[in-house]
Amino acid sequence: MAKNNEKLLKEKSTSQSKQLNARLEKLKMPTFDGNIRQYPRFKRDFETQVLQSVSKESVPYALRSCLSKEALGVVRSVDDNIDEMLKRLDEKYGDPAKIADVVIDSIKRVRVIKEGDHEKFIEFVDVVEDAYRDLLRLGLEREITTTSSVNIIEKTLPPDIRKEWAKLVSFDTSEVDKKDKFPSLLKFLLNHKRAMEYDSSNIRSMNTQSVGGAVHLTGTERTRDRENTEEYENNQKNEGHNPQDNKCLFHPNSDHWTDECSHYLSKSVDERFRMLKEKAACWSCLRVGHRLFECKRKVICGESGCKGYHHQTIHTDRKYGGEVWTCEKTSGDSGCLLQIQRIKAGKGWMNVL
Repeated sequence: MAKNNEKLLKEKSTSQSKQLNARLEKLKMPTFDGNIRQYPRFKRDFETQVLQSVSKESVPYALRSCLSKEALGVVRSVDDNIDEMLKRLDEKYGDPAKIADVVIDSIKRVRVIKEGDHEKFIEFVDVVEDAYRDLLRLGLEREITTTSSVNIIEKTLPPDIRKEWAKLVSFDTSEVDKKDKFPSLLKFLLNHKRAMEYDSSNIRSMNTQSVGGAVHLTGTERTRDRENTEEYENNQKNEGHNPQDNKCLFHPNSDHWTDECSHYLSKSVDERFRMLKEKAACWSCLRVGHRLFECKRKVICGESGCKGYHHQTIHTDRKYGGEVWTCEKTSGDSGCLLQIQRIKAGKGWMNVL
């Protein structure tokens, strides 16, 4: 009976050991090829995951299996001594000052981003965020929060986004710490990145749909919209705040702009037009108090090469060469009659039926 129990226990132990080995075999070993920025993470993963899982005699072999290219050459002459191997790797790749220099240099190498180049902007924000995270792990985050580092990041931004950031910093009520701007700058960049990613995915999802252009307004509609603007502003002022001071049309006193608003960005382009019309907002700067033709801050859309003077969040890909403004189907005294197309005429532009 005792022998049977002993046999059962031995078989159970063997089965558990096989299961454990199977799980370990599925774990992917950390690798390091000599990229200095990856060394702190590699060393941490190797010490916590690998050293705890293999015997002392097998550690040098395990480390060699994780190394490649330049890193493998560094330990080649001492590849049977784990302490000496780790020492040489630390001397070559573990100097925090060297890592900080490489991280900051990755930001410096990025050229000034052109206005409207969303893809490059998103890539740059990723570079900045990764740089901050890498330095934070080393306790060297101050290297990227210095005034000189922040200036480098600011100068790389597209002109339109750089202007928005400058306004945010210069406001009398600004919450940005002038002595430590980086936390606010990183938050600002991440917000813009998320908005661009969301907007891009929304545009892609609408590519299969036939979407009309903006709504062309006749004189009758312009008059009514001006009345709506005055009524909206008066209502807002009666509630204790000036709508022109709001960043977001839909969330008064919020800390995000309309083009960063999840409520606004979740809508289709047609719905965004209607929302802006209801708020009597400008189609270029998304602020109230004036219309598109009166906007002093209007800029070319730039999305997919678009030359229209409207905000990128209401851009749609058009099938025609010019900028088409499509009338809505309305009734009553809307005054909306015909489709109008804006075309190039000499050095300027003209509207044609």
